[in-house]
Amino acid sequence: MNTFNDDFQTFTARDGSLLPYRYFEGPSDTVLIFLHGITEPSLYLRDLGRYLAQNGLATVYLPDLRGYGNNPIRRGDIDYVGQLDDDIEDLFRHVQSCHTDARIIFGGHSAGARLP
Repeated sequence: MNTFNDDFQTFTARDGSLLPYRYFEGPSDTVLIFLHGITEPSLYLRDLGRYLAQNGLATVYLPDLRGYGNNPIRRGDIDYVGQLDDDIEDLFRHVQSCHTDARIIFGGHSAGARLP
């Protein structure tokens, strides 16, 4: 996996959409899924993700939630109430499959701190 560049990786949501995330691999058995706030995609969190991974604190996933980022399906839009919750659950399942023995924790900034 490309670790410290601007390239995104993707996971497949339940509706078949490929949704992007930034990935920073660290030597820790802890994985952090950190959600951005309502006004910005994950780009502003890149330095935080890099820092946590490089210092061995966590492997970090920074998703761009549906409707955000460089190439959103539809900017700022979802198909149904609860779709973001479904997307976060799908990302969690993806992370579980990639890190079977890891402790997975969630974090967020601003509106991203409101977990489903």
